[in-house]
Amino acid sequence: MEAKLKIAVVSAFPFPTLQGSQVLVRQFCESLSEKGHEVHLVTYGYGQFPYSAEFRIHRVRDFPWYRRFYSGPTLMRLLFDLLLLFKLWRVCRLHGVQLISAHNYEATVIATIVGKVSRLPVVYHSHGLLSEELPTYFTNSLLRGLARRFGLLFDRYAPRVVACNLVFTEEERAILQRFGIPSERVKVVPPGIFLEDFEIPEVPERSPDPRVIYAGNLDSYQNLPLVLEAFKKVIAELPEAKLLIISAGDFTVLKKLAEGLAIGDKVEFVNASSFERTLATLVTGHIALSARSLRGGFPIKVLNYIAVGLPVVTFKSSATAVKHLHNGYVARDGDLEDYARGMIMLLEDRELRARLSKNALMEVQNYSWTKIITEVESIYRQILLS
Repeated sequence: MEAKLKIAVVSAFPFPTLQGSQVLVRQFCESLSEKGHEVHLVTYGYGQFPYSAEFRIHRVRDFPWYRRFYSGPTLMRLLFDLLLLFKLWRVCRLHGVQLISAHNYEATVIATIVGKVSRLPVVYHSHGLLSEELPTYFTNSLLRGLARRFGLLFDRYAPRVVACNLVFTEEERAILQRFGIPSERVKVVPPGIFLEDFEIPEVPERSPDPRVIYAGNLDSYQNLPLVLEAFKKVIAELPEAKLLIISAGDFTVLKKLAEGLAIGDKVEFVNASSFERTLATLVTGHIALSARSLRGGFPIKVLNYIAVGLPVVTFKSSATAVKHLHNGYVARDGDLEDYARGMIMLLEDRELRARLSKNALMEVQNYSWTKIITEVESIYRQILLS
């Protein structure tokens, strides 16, 4: 029987929340813990809701007056990250940690420093490319350019100083290899999903009218203004269609935009107060949307969509897990007309939609945590042996 591992998982964000990365880290830790490993999650001092974990959670100091759940750089994040560095070092020292699992950008910098001091191997679990995401948080062209340059520095050099890089897609692996990262230090491991979470005893009936659903965060890289513009074109062809946007974010800007496009009465904004409520709404839809245009990463929302059999309309750059006219419609990047055409096609063709729905339920079987965590476990053991 193989020895159980002591693993520190570091994530530089509020925990738990309903956002994709946070859900992934929670399920990742749960899956490792279920395999018998000693898991220590080191994270920020606050979350969106109470959570009782079977693994240890070590939080930095909380500031009750500060609550920010959406992504993007802030001065407070710098403070939290500094506190996270010392917290991680202390956890590794006190609990005899053997390996540090760092999720996303800041966590990797923190883990690398602690790993050097503590002589521990670090595995970088990439959730995307910083050079793609960071510029989306700025509107000034100069700042966007500087953000992209900084992101490129990170993407080129952070993967060089860790023991191994785990990425979600072959495309990101190819990008890192072009940056000079040896192929043996970059492995493709997709995200997982708990399929049993999507088993609903009583499935509500789908809406009689065409219903399109977006469920996820409202960050700028999700391209939701473009979604609204495309949906206006859908309304011109299918005036009875309705768009539901499900999120825990602030809808103020999107509501104003929908009103400005004269489709305010066709867009419903739903507060994602719980996973159960989100799931109950998802299963009433006909198709679902993902419009992010970032290379790298993996929209976790897409796994949620296909787990309930929703065909997905997406752009090519974020079409991981979506195959054109197999379990969704893959539009050309940035092509508003093509994106709207995909929605109209799937809403009008019930037979095609049923076939894509069936294929979606088959496709999601490839993303079971049971399978994926075994692969991660094997990689960790290889690193420790070497």
